[in-house]
Amino acid sequence: MSADIDGLISQLRNFRSRAVAMESLIGLGEAAVPALIGALKSRHEGIRSAAMMCLGQIGDTRACPALLGLIEDDAARADAVHALQRISGERFDPDAKTWAGWMQSQGIPVPSEYDTGESGAGLARLISEAIKGLDVAVKSGKHGPTLTVKLPTGRRQVVKVRGGFTDSSGHRLVAVYTDCGEADPDRYEWALRNNLRITQGRLAIQDIKGKPTFVLVNTHLRETLQIEEIRISIMKIASVGDKIEKMLTGEDMR
Repeated sequence: MSADIDGLISQLRNFRSRAVAMESLIGLGEAAVPALIGALKSRHEGIRSAAMMCLGQIGDTRACPALLGLIEDDAARADAVHALQRISGERFDPDAKTWAGWMQSQGIPVPSEYDTGESGAGLARLISEAIKGLDVAVKSGKHGPTLTVKLPTGRRQVVKVRGGFTDSSGHRLVAVYTDCGEADPDRYEWALRNNLRITQGRLAIQDIKGKPTFVLVNTHLRETLQIEEIRISIMKIASVGDKIEKMLTGEDMR
């Protein structure tokens, strides 16, 4: 198998055989990942680019540290970021520190020069302490914990907590948000006006399953985030997000 994979990697050099070789490597999935990571060190631009595309399609997080190292290479940056976006499902800017923070929040090791000091375990512990005594079910996921909050009204609201990204000054952030319903353009002005009346969080638009969706989001500085602060944030985002969902849809789906 190793010889076959090495042969396919060699075929990435020639543009005539590249597409077929890429299809075969992607079909091999996880078995091809170590060789594709090795191919990222090639001096041949075509091999590197094709390997990044294959890794993005396969979606194995083992490739993330090597792809991170290519973000600062002008020739490779676009392909590296695209591959990371495919693997992670995130759409961060081509900033190495932002991607490093996300990786550490997922427990993926990064080279010491990219160490942001964040860890998925640290954020998970903070959330665990914050929801003690609350009627909240927690589900761990690839991108962070998803919380199902049972509200006093008998309704439920799904709240997501995500770390591993930074603001324009490099400060680490944690976002607490919930999906409220499809974003009808006729309601854009309504959303902006309502932001003036919302005391916890702001309405924004995010593409979810290919559709523009209103989300209620609260963003916190990771360095100063305390248990009580995130506890209040989770419950307020759930409560207000549920009211917005009910107003938009009349349903309890999120």
